[in-house]
Amino acid sequence: MKSLKTNRLAVIGDKDVEANSLNIRTRASGELGAISVDEVKQKLGDAIATYSSF
Repeated sequence: MKSLKTNRLAVIGDKDVEANSLNIRTRASGELGAISVDEVKQKLGDAIATYSSF
């Protein structure tokens, strides 16, 4: 049985807020670069639903 918990941390700076994006880094894929907030929400939701990497 897989854990229902998932750990995530977001550090959001002024540049991120101005650009409405987040600079994403993951353990699995490393630096993913700037991604829009809407795309981050979609990818994060998909990763949680399928127990996969972001």
